[in-house]
Amino acid sequence: MNRKAAWVLACALFVQVSLIGGGWCSENSQESTKGLAAMVNGKPITVAEVENNLIIAQKRYEAMKKRLTDAERKELRSTVLNTMIDEILLEEVAEREDVRVDDAEVDSVVETFKAKYPTQEAFEKAVTDAGTSLEELRRNIRRGKRIKKLLDNRFELKPGEAGTMAQSYYESHPDEFVQEQSYKVGNILIRKSEKAEASEQEEARKKAEKALSRIKAGENFADVAKEVSEGPRAKEGGDLGYIAKGRMVPEFEAVAFSLKPGEVSDIVETRFGYQIIKLYDIQKGERVPFEKVKASLTRRMEQDFGREKTEKYVSSLREKAKIEIFQ
Repeated sequence: MNRKAAWVLACALFVQVSLIGGGWCSENSQESTKGLAAMVNGKPITVAEVENNLIIAQKRYEAMKKRLTDAERKELRSTVLNTMIDEILLEEVAEREDVRVDDAEVDSVVETFKAKYPTQEAFEKAVTDAGTSLEELRRNIRRGKRIKKLLDNRFELKPGEAGTMAQSYYESHPDEFVQEQSYKVGNILIRKSEKAEASEQEEARKKAEKALSRIKAGENFADVAKEVSEGPRAKEGGDLGYIAKGRMVPEFEAVAFSLKPGEVSDIVETRFGYQIIKLYDIQKGERVPFEKVKASLTRRMEQDFGREKTEKYVSSLREKAKIEIFQ
């Protein structure tokens, strides 16, 4: 059932129930609520609409290779329904306050979507595959932009206010902006394949041992790396720059981070092959300057402020609204 049909049905049922003096959608009026998931200030949300939106939400999880359990799907459905309820409440306010979105604004968003597809036909197919229509897409865009305008008008920070909040947060959370200790390392890599014959693997190891012997004999690590290393940074003398923990495979890190500056490791076997590691320097963790995090932190303050205010505002709308959830 589409929203228009459901609304007509709801109005008719409301009149009927009012005439007989009963309460709207009472426990004994199951027939009158058939096909409805909820009523919000007399506006219906159908089960079909909730299920359609749930499918879209599920696809986002599937895109992240996450399969929902039955319990998670039930929770997601509840979230979808509550979001739809909140949208109706916010749309009511937008209507009262005459918040408008013109066609050009909607067209701009549609064109942005279109640009992601090679042809108009491909775009229209994607819309159809999503279980909607171009007309419904435009309505959803208009609704979303209208609600955003409403909230922006209500909760937009004054110029410079978010920056001040960011500065205050930075100063009150010093540990959050400390750069992790990093290590400047170099490596010589002699590749080996686990599927190779034992003789080939042995040959690769002997090549690594020979390179290590040359370094121990006094040859420059970078020169040897340029000559024999098969790693991606061989031309730079095996210089990997500064790396933090978690960047390299565990076997590599276990050895590299245990060395002292200037030390060279013995041969380290990893899935990439046989490696010789040199630690050049350790850069202790330092606090990141505010200017480097100002932009991202300011955006975070704006988002957090908007989210907090919106949650409180929607909560206040819910307290005054007549919301009935049926299934």
